[in-house]
Amino acid sequence: MKEKRIFDIVIVVALVLAQVSASVTILAWQDEDYSVETKWSHTTKGLWGEENLVYWLRYVESDGTVIAFENGVTSWNDTRNSYVAIESDGSLKWRSHTNAKPGLTLGANGDYYLVDWQELAYRNDTSGARWCNLTAIDRDSGYKWSYLVDNGSLGILTIDQQGTVYVQHYQFYASMGPSDEIMAISPDGQLLWRMAYPCPNMTYISPSIEADGSLRLVAQNETLSYDLIVEKDGMGYRLEERDRYHKHHWMYGSEWDGTWFEVREEPINYDVCEVSVYAFDLTTGEMAWKTLLHETANEEHNQPNSGYMISSTLVDGSGTIYCGDMVGEKDYALDANGNILWSKDGWVTYITGYRSGVLIFNDQKLIRWDGNGEMVWSKDVGEPVDLFVSRVITLEDGTVYISTTDGIVAVQPQYDGQSYLLALHWVLALDIVFLTMIAAMAWRKVKN
Repeated sequence: MKEKRIFDIVIVVALVLAQVSASVTILAWQDEDYSVETKWSHTTKGLWGEENLVYWLRYVESDGTVIAFENGVTSWNDTRNSYVAIESDGSLKWRSHTNAKPGLTLGANGDYYLVDWQELAYRNDTSGARWCNLTAIDRDSGYKWSYLVDNGSLGILTIDQQGTVYVQHYQFYASMGPSDEIMAISPDGQLLWRMAYPCPNMTYISPSIEADGSLRLVAQNETLSYDLIVEKDGMGYRLEERDRYHKHHWMYGSEWDGTWFEVREEPINYDVCEVSVYAFDLTTGEMAWKTLLHETANEEHNQPNSGYMISSTLVDGSGTIYCGDMVGEKDYALDANGNILWSKDGWVTYITGYRSGVLIFNDQKLIRWDGNGEMVWSKDVGEPVDLFVSRVITLEDGTVYISTTDGIVAVQPQYDGQSYLLALHWVLALDIVFLTMIAAMAWRKVKN
C-alpha cells in the first residue's frame, strides 16, 4: 500500500513571566476529514436509451468484476432475468439467462451455481411434473452446464473444491408418495449418486465436506439431533448423536461467537409490551440475557409470550450489537453482555460492520458511523434496492459497492487528514513560569 508522507508544522511560542501561580491546562480539538468519491458505476443502455433494469448485487471478485442479478423490462419490452458479470471498466463480461430469483452460490472451486424452476405447486399437487434446473456458471465465460430434474425442486447444500455439487431433491410425487433425497452432481454436470434421506421428518442443515471427502450434515427435529455422515461415493452412511443445534431460523437476527441476537416486542400483560434485545446461547438454546429498551402499549391486547421480531440486529467484529427500535424510533448500541453503550433518536437501516463502526442507510445516503454512533462520512447514492435481497459489499481498501434504482455504484472514502490543536501548558520552575503554546498540523495516512 502506498503511504502518504507525514508533514508536521510546529510553532512554539514561549513567554516568561515572574511570580505567577502555576496551573496546568490541557485543551484538545481534532477533526477528521474524508472525501467520498464515486469510483465506479454501471447502468444498462439499450438501443432506445436507458433500459428499466434493476440489479441485485451478489459478489465482487478480486479483480473488480461485479456479479449481479439483472431483471426488468428491456428496450425491446421483454422481461430480462439474467446473471451478469461486469468488468471493472463497466463493460459486460458475460450474461447467463435464468428463471431464478436472485440467489447465487459461490463454490469452493470458484464457479457459481444457481437453481431455476417453473412455478412449483404444493407437494400434494401430483397433477403433473415440475421441472427444476441446477446450473453451473464459469466465472470467466458464463454458462457451463445444467442438470434437469422433472419432479420437484432442488436446493444446493455445498460445493467442494473439485466442483462436485451436493443438492437436496424435494420430490412432489413418487411411487410411494413424496420422498426427499441427497444427490451428488459431478463437475461436468452428471449424476454421481443419489440417496434417500435415512431419517424422514427431519431438518438437514450445516453441510460441510470432511477431509476424506464425505458429506456431513446436521439432522434434527424437535427432540432428536444427529450428525449424518455420507460416504464420498454415496454407498453408505452413519449417524452420530450430537447436542442439538439451536437457532431461530424464522427471525432476522445476528450470530456472533456462539450467540444469537434479536429485537422482539413481547407482551407482558394485556396492556403493556416490552421491546427488548434478546441473546440466546446457540449450544443450549437458553436465553443468555435480555436488555429492556422501553415499554409500549399492548394496543391489540395480545397474550403474554406471543412476542415477535420487530427489527434486525447487526454485530461488528468487536461484538458491539447495533439495533433499531422502530416502535420507539431509536437506535442503540450494546456490548456483548447486553449493556447499552449509547442510543440516539431516529430510525436507520443497518448494513454491515465497517472499520470499527457500522454502515447505515438513511434518507438515500450511505453513512459511516464510528463505534460511538457519530457520523464519520456520508455519501448520497440514491434509492437502494431491497437490501434483504441485494447485498452491500465492502472491500479491504474501503470501497463500498451497492445496488441502487439507478444501477450499481461503488464509492471509496479517502482520508484527507486530521487537524489537531494541543494545549496551553504552564510549567513552574525557579519562580519563573514558561507559557508554551504548541500548534500543530499533521497529515497522516490511516485506514479508511
